Amino acid sequence: MIRSLENQETVSAAPWKIGLAIVVIASGFFLVEHELFISQRVELGYANDLTALEKSAESGAWTNKVGFSLIGLLGCGYLMIGAQRQWRVRNLMAAILFVGLAWLYASVIWSADPVRTVKNLVIASFLLIGAAGIARQFTGRQFVVCVWGVSTAFLIVGIAIEIALGTFQPWNATYRFAGTLHPNGAGPNCVFCALTSFLLCCESHRLRQRVFFIALTALAAALLYCTRSRSTFAAFTLALSLLIALRLPLTKTLLLGFAAFWTGSFALLVATAANAPIAERLVGVFLMGRTTQLDSLNGRAELWDLVFHYIEQRPVTGYGYAGFWREDVIAKFAAYTGWSMNSAHSMYLDCVLGLGYVGLGLLVVALVAGGGTAAWQFARHKSAVAGLAAATLLFGSATGLTESSLYLPSFATFIAIGSVLATSLFRHVECRDAWRPDVTGAFVGSARSSFTTLRPSLNWQE
Repeated sequence: MIRSLENQETVSAAPWKIGLAIVVIASGFFLVEHELFISQRVELGYANDLTALEKSAESGAWTNKVGFSLIGLLGCGYLMIGAQRQWRVRNLMAAILFVGLAWLYASVIWSADPVRTVKNLVIASFLLIGAAGIARQFTGRQFVVCVWGVSTAFLIVGIAIEIALGTFQPWNATYRFAGTLHPNGAGPNCVFCALTSFLLCCESHRLRQRVFFIALTALAAALLYCTRSRSTFAAFTLALSLLIALRLPLTKTLLLGFAAFWTGSFALLVATAANAPIAERLVGVFLMGRTTQLDSLNGRAELWDLVFHYIEQRPVTGYGYAGFWREDVIAKFAAYTGWSMNSAHSMYLDCVLGLGYVGLGLLVVALVAGGGTAAWQFARHKSAVAGLAAATLLFGSATGLTESSLYLPSFATFIAIGSVLATSLFRHVECRDAWRPDVTGAFVGSARSSFTTLRPSLNWQE
C-alpha cells in the first residue's frame, strides 16, 4: 500500500492493465476518428462529402459502433474489478454531474429526432462508462500515462503514414500536419501529447526521462503549429501556461510572465519600426500563414447566423441531444453556407441546439467547478491527473468558442470526463510518485511513530 498526502490508501493497477487500456482505447478511437489516407485529401484540398455526412446522420458508421463498444466494454470490465476505489458522491461536483446527466438523458423526451438521440446517448454512455472504468481502476499518474500512451501512438503513426505517403512536408509554407486526422483534429491530439509529456516530466526524477519528455513536448508543440489551427494553438498556450503557473511559486510565475510579455512586445516594436515586411512576417507567424477569411472566421459567421435562427425557435430545451443535425438540416445548411458540416463549430452553440440554454448553463457550471477543483488540487498536491483535468477543461473551454470540442463524443471528451472523475469522485488523491513505493516516507513515519511512543507528550505535525 502507498499512502497519499491525505493518508489515504492508493492501489496501483498492474502494468498489463495499463497496456491493455492503451491498446483498446487507441484501437477504439482510431476506428472512430482516424483515416489512413486523409493527409492526401488535405494536400489536395479537404472538403466534407455531403452524402457521407447525411448517411452518418441517418445511421452512423459501423466503425463508430465498434470503436465505442470496445471502449464501453473495457470500462465495464474495469468498473467491476475496481472495487478498491471508493466513490465520493457527497460533494458539489457529484451533484453537478448528476443534474447534467439527468438533463442530457431527459432530452430524448423533447428531441426532434428521438431515435437519433437515443443512438447518440448510447454512444455517450459507452464513452462515460469507459472513462469511469479507467478513472476508477488507475491511479492519477497511471491515468496520465494511459492518455500519454494513446496520444503518442497516434502522433507516431501519423508521422509514419505521412512519410510513407510523401505528404510530410513541414518546410512547405502551405503544409498542414494531419497524420491520420483532419488538421483540426490532429491539433488536439498534439496538445494532449504535449501536456501529458510535460506533466510526466514534472514527476520524473531521472535526467534522461526529463530530457525525453521535454523533447517530446517540443515535438508535439511543433507539429501542433504545423496543423495551422490557430484557436487550438492559442488554447494550448493558455493550458500550458496554467500548468506552469500552478507548478511554480507565485514570484517566479509573475517574473516569468513579465519577462515573456516585455520580450515579445519589445521584439514586435523593433520589428515594426525597423522593417515593415518583418512585421508582416511576424503577423503571418501568429496567424500561421492563414490570412484569408479572417473577418468571417473561415465561414463560421454565416453558419452561426443561421444557427441562431433555429435556436430562437427552441431556446430553453433545444432539439434534444444530437437531435438537430439531421440529414435534411445538413442539406439546408450546405445550400446556405456553401460548405458541408454536421456541427455548429462551437461547443456552446451545439449545446444550446441540443440541450437549450438550461443545458448551456449546466455545461458552464461543470467546466468552472471541475476546472477550479482540479486547479486547486494540482496547486496543492501536484497531482498529475488534476493538472491534466485543469488543462483539458481550460483547453476545451477556449477551443469551444470555434470548435465543438467537449460536446461531441471524442478522445478529448473521454480525457475530460475521465480526469474530472479521477479528480472529483474517487478517493485516490496522491503524491507525485504514487505508483512507486514511498520508502523514505515509510522509514520517516516509522521513526516518528517509535519516537512518539517514547515521548507521548510530543505533538508531531505534518
